[in-house]
Amino acid sequence: MNAGINLLRSRYTKHPEWFRSDRFCMLDAVFTQMWTAKYFRVSGLSCQSTAQNDHWVACWISIPRRRIMIWDSDLAYATDAEIAKAVKPIAHMLPYMLRMLSTGVERELYTVDFTHERESGVPQNKQSGDCGVYCLKNIECHALGMPFPPHELCDKKIKTIKS
Repeated sequence: MNAGINLLRSRYTKHPEWFRSDRFCMLDAVFTQMWTAKYFRVSGLSCQSTAQNDHWVACWISIPRRRIMIWDSDLAYATDAEIAKAVKPIAHMLPYMLRMLSTGVERELYTVDFTHERESGVPQNKQSGDCGVYCLKNIECHALGMPFPPHELCDKKIKTIKS
């Protein structure tokens, strides 16, 4: 997963014009794992198996909308409550960080947690083990501003896509 994100970062560095905006960043799994671990340690909450431990989902965070959109290729894998628990560290700590970095009236924009929702219409990975490929394809298409072709990313074609 991190190699795929690094490849997208490299593409962005070389060809920023390919991407939908120059105002975004791609975070890798190490960053989110670190933030999650710190959040649960500081908050005193338990971090028992959350949905993100062995299942990949793509997240797109809109700072102006204060919203986290989640592209989950296996809706049956985790309940909404498990997804909410997995997203909580980012939903809580990102607005806090933005509030601390803002000045004046902008600080008031980030006083509450970001909300989240699972996007509908995401192609579903019925066979186990390929959620990372689905996740990276979602990130790539969204970052490049391309429509996501659900008929192209499916279990029947996954072997070709992975090779």
